[in-house]
Amino acid sequence: MVHPPAMERAISEGGPSSVGEGPEGLRGAWGASLQGERVLLRPIHPQDYPALFEIETGPFLGTTWRQRGATPSYERFVASLFEGVLAQYIVVSRRTSTPRGYVTLYNANLGAGWAYVAAAKFDHEDRSGEILLGAALLIDYAFEGWQIHKLYAEVSGHNIGGFQSMIGRVFVEEARLTEHEYWGGCRWDSHILAVSRERWSRWRRVVIGHVKGERFRQSGDQALSSREWFGATSAE
Repeated sequence: MVHPPAMERAISEGGPSSVGEGPEGLRGAWGASLQGERVLLRPIHPQDYPALFEIETGPFLGTTWRQRGATPSYERFVASLFEGVLAQYIVVSRRTSTPRGYVTLYNANLGAGWAYVAAAKFDHEDRSGEILLGAALLIDYAFEGWQIHKLYAEVSGHNIGGFQSMIGRVFVEEARLTEHEYWGGCRWDSHILAVSRERWSRWRRVVIGHVKGERFRQSGDQALSSREWFGATSAE
């Protein structure tokens, strides 16, 4: 088992983190920024694979992420790591160089203009909220680079509490599959959340402003500070 400090070291040593670059220095293929004030997104490198294998088959992510409790061989794990994936990054803390988790854009139907986005933190004791800052960067990257109309997120009922502050703001709940998942000895609903390009453009300034360390207040009846946006899910 790779414990958090060793895991962080293994992944940090797996590839460049570009932590020393300026706030606008790290960019994706079409110029969209891949870093903010507190986090950056970096690609997954082959050197990361052993540590990621331990994480995805471990007691935390092993039952809730891609493997769903299965224990594939290392070779099968590596072969499936990018299966169905349009873009995938490791979220790295710029202050500590700590890898916080994955953000993934997957199951895309570019002809119809939609895809799914997912985020998973590596350490269950991580309360930094930085994985959600990385997810915001990925959402912005997706809308910037592809003709995507809408992004979906599947959230299990045992995790939905971490998203409550964003439902009705950046996300809307479009569907709920009742008792759809089994985890921890209980049945849980699966919540299908969505953010459209129009909704993202409406709120992008305040969300990405928060990621980049800026402070804004959206005008209108839904006026919210950027701190309120992430207040239920991140810690300063």
